[in-house]
Amino acid sequence: MATKTALHGFSPADFDVFTIPGFEPRMTALKERIRPRLTEIGVAMTPKLADMIGQPVFPHVARHARRTVNPPEDTWVAFSTSARGYKALPHFQVGLWNTYLFIRYCAIYESPNKAVVARNLLANPKVAKQLPKDFTWSWDHCRPETATLGSMKAAGWQLGLERAIRIQKGEVLCGLDVQRDNTILADGDTLLATIEQTFATLTPLYRMSFE
Repeated sequence: MATKTALHGFSPADFDVFTIPGFEPRMTALKERIRPRLTEIGVAMTPKLADMIGQPVFPHVARHARRTVNPPEDTWVAFSTSARGYKALPHFQVGLWNTYLFIRYCAIYESPNKAVVARNLLANPKVAKQLPKDFTWSWDHCRPETATLGSMKAAGWQLGLERAIRIQKGEVLCGLDVQRDNTILADGDTLLATIEQTFATLTPLYRMSFE
């Protein structure tokens, strides 16, 4: 008999923590309701992702330590090959905005690898075209807006990648957005399987982050 994971899923109501007004009340709700589940995802996914990329992986649950006034609008657990941090490295994330849960590959502005993956994608666009059609792209991790490759305006994807090369704040993010009312979020095993499959699908982007 298969052993159930200890992973808890998410209900639509869990996403409402981002509507709680005030820094302290929202942070308290995040710490009590969301952070433990992200920690569970970190524990469950770390060995799986390490097997995928062939390197040790370390989970980093967002603490929002630099915030003291403005409450967070999203939160996440990041996976990188460094125990000290993740922002300067290509990494993977699972996190939540008010409207959806995201499962992503990320090369953000603090990582020089963002220009590497952008150049490699421009040279090999078929890699992006071979990803699932419902995968979305984003050029700014601080904003919830994303778009699928098929829904972007002409040359929008190329312009996003070129921006990541030219501009320090440019970023490359790609993955799966799961809307808050999607039933796959409710069951921990189903959610974990979705995360694992998505990370596996995104590993080609991760490998393209290195020259």
